[in-house]
Amino acid sequence: HFRSSIWALMLPPLVLGGMYAGVFTATEAAAVGAIAAALIARFAYNRLAIADLLAAAREAARTTGMLFMILAAAAMFGHVVTVLRLPSELVQLAATYGVGPYGFLIAVMALIFVLGMFLETISIILITTPIVLPVILLLEINPIWYGILLTINLELALITPPVGMNLFVIKGITGAPLSRIIAGVFPYVVIILAGLALVLAFPQLALFLPSTMALGR
Repeated sequence: HFRSSIWALMLPPLVLGGMYAGVFTATEAAAVGAIAAALIARFAYNRLAIADLLAAAREAARTTGMLFMILAAAAMFGHVVTVLRLPSELVQLAATYGVGPYGFLIAVMALIFVLGMFLETISIILITTPIVLPVILLLEINPIWYGILLTINLELALITPPVGMNLFVIKGITGAPLSRIIAGVFPYVVIILAGLALVLAFPQLALFLPSTMALGR
């Protein structure tokens, strides 16, 4: 079994190694991984038919169309935010009430946690980033640190009811009642919240690895 799976095991080192070595960006790594996976499935395992490729292409086109609609709405939203000078107003508000970088981050993380209960992760990113990113730059918060905090918080969004996507994936796979699944994920919510608090309290937990690539400085 190991010998038959060796081709598939080559994918993670190819994608992650290429990004870490600077051979390609994260977006390019996704394309490289997809092409490599298709070639391995077709020629190494002989399991990928033309019909499978067409079905995958249709699904990708459907998903891409949905994302472009979200991107278009987010672009208009970002323009409105810029015209209203909302980031500057938020910074002034934070200064007025003495809210420093940590206070601002805690407030943003709490807001994103609540949004994650009702919105899909990409929507949260596209809605909040035009407002939050200019503010964190003005407050001299490391954007990589914020990005990792955001990612951890969005992981919570995938398992928090009522619209956590992974809850419905698990229900579809196992057929278990949704109430039982929600009760089962509660310990994981607590663990991820603890991890979020640790990364918020100790930024170097998030910035150590990027600093080795001169990104977290």
